Amino acid sequence: MVANGKLLLFPDMFALTGLALGLFLSVPWPAG
Repeated sequence: MVANGKLLLFPDMFALTGLALGLFLSVPWPAG
């Protein structure tokens, strides 16, 4: 049960990281 919980945690961690990175890259930074 604990192993399954940890295995389910990793995809969530990657998804959250990808989402944060996508939002970070989608911000219209000022030129320069």
